[in-house]
Amino acid sequence: MSKIANVKDELVAKLREFSVAQVALPDGAEVDHWYSETELPAHDFNREIVNPGENPDAPDGCVRIMSDSDFYEVANLPYHFEPLSCAEIVSVLWPGVQKPKIYPDHGAYWWTAVADESLEVPGEPFEVWLHSRTDGIVADSTRFDTLPTEQEAIEREAQIETHASVGTESLYEIRAWKNGERIGGELRPRTNVFYSPPREPIMWPWQLERAAAEI
Repeated sequence: MSKIANVKDELVAKLREFSVAQVALPDGAEVDHWYSETELPAHDFNREIVNPGENPDAPDGCVRIMSDSDFYEVANLPYHFEPLSCAEIVSVLWPGVQKPKIYPDHGAYWWTAVADESLEVPGEPFEVWLHSRTDGIVADSTRFDTLPTEQEAIEREAQIETHASVGTESLYEIRAWKNGERIGGELRPRTNVFYSPPREPIMWPWQLERAAAEI
């Protein structure tokens, strides 16, 4: 077994000990490092590495595990766990989470590309775009998700539920990046759409008064 493998095995064992010790702490205990055992906002995870000296709130550094698209902190670990990947940490701290989604580390270019619809997301060249069309005009379009393969993109679209008003067409499109160029796809009817009657326009009191005065 390689030296790196030995180090990781030791860190995994230490992380299990950390987990057990955290569970045994009384409610309200103040600690520098912790993890949320059961209260998870989502089942996606990514790491944020805070190097020693970078943040005055964590002078010795730490490893933060984030969830819900890099929004919520669900664990704050000592810096010596930095050699462990996010997937390795998640498998120890939350073994009951089935098929966790592991995202790249905080600050990676991947996050920049996800936030900017004009950019290709590394490793995920197939995109699910959702469109709304009224009177033959596409009035609203958004990139909903990006996936590694076309089949995964098609399956992802089938999982999305959409609510729309009667008279509005809900469409989707699979776009793909090839050699740095985005290639459009065919507009297709959405799979799961729930239609509701058009909303009655809201009439404010001053509008009613004006309408009455014009009669």
